[in-house]
Parts: sequence; C-alpha cells; structure tokens
Amino acid sequence: GGDDGTASFYEASSALEKEEEDRRMQETGLGLSDEQAAEFESKKGSFDEMRAKIRARTSDLGIEESVATKEAVEAATRRAKAGADAEASTTVDLSKIGDSVLYDPSEELTEEQQA
Repeated sequence: GGDDGTASFYEASSALEKEEEDRRMQETGLGLSDEQAAEFESKKGSFDEMRAKIRARTSDLGIEESVATKEAVEAATRRAKAGADAEASTTVDLSKIGDSVLYDPSEELTEEQQA
C-alpha cells in the first residue's frame, strides 16, 4: 500500500478476488467453513470405523458388492472423467495465437502522423 495507509490497486483487487472466490466456494459447497472442516475431521475416525464394521459384517454374511453395482460405479467414474476431460479441452490455449493475429498494420502511425 501507499505511505498514506491506503491499499494499492493491486492489493485491493487481490482482496476482492479472494472474497469472490471464498463466496463462490461457500455457495457451491466445495469450501467448508473452518467449523465444518473441524467437525468432519473429528468424525473421520468414526466414519472409518463404521466402514470397517460394515465390511466385516457383509463379509460374515457372505454379501459381496454386486457386479451391477461395480459396473455402475465404474461407468459413472468413466463419465465423470470424460466430462472433466471434455471441459478441460474446451479452454482456449492463447499461447497458440501468434502475434500476427493481434498485429494490425493499419494501427501503426505513419511518419507523417508521428510528426
């Protein structure tokens, strides 16, 4: 920032971008609040314990994950990956655009115009 205590343009725009990103993360549910993250971490052990109990119980009963379920999960995973790949491929690689595309000779000043 400046010596007068005001934030520079760069600092201000960075702060605004961070606030916007944080807001979007909260709206989409991708960003957990610190409280939610702490709650999840505290329960993580019990989640793992429950999974282990379920696996042990299904094993004791001779219950196995059905082939149809495995195939459905694999198909959903493939679709998700394909969607992510398709989304990634729709971005434009600006490095492939040469300077000739951006350069317009008519924008140059003639020697007469420069004088």
